[in-house]
Amino acid sequence: MKEKFSIRNRIRGFGYALEGMYYFFISTQNIPIYLIAVAGVVVFGFYCDLNSQEWLWIITAAFLMFIAEIFNSAIEKVVDKASPEKSELAKRSKDMAAAGVLMTSILSIIIAVFIFYPHIIDLM
Repeated sequence: MKEKFSIRNRIRGFGYALEGMYYFFISTQNIPIYLIAVAGVVVFGFYCDLNSQEWLWIITAAFLMFIAEIFNSAIEKVVDKASPEKSELAKRSKDMAAAGVLMTSILSIIIAVFIFYPHIIDLM
């Protein structure tokens, strides 16, 4: 039977998402690295006086990195719970989740190069 729409359930779901985000930020090792990198990009972006379209790409890249890492962390936790013993399938699953983070990192770097390269040339 399908559950009826409820504002209370939507708010509760939003609360769960915030709990998940909080847990992600306090429990993920790479968060300080991401935050420092994002802060550096934002400072440099203001220095280069990026336009709104360039900021949109920078913000998208930053959020994609966090989203990829959230999914990677969630997959790792589920795999660890489902397969506490070493298994090739568990390893492959975790490796593929990590590959998603790596690909997102590469995409973010490509976006940054396309955006900042002309500004760096202008500064020289």
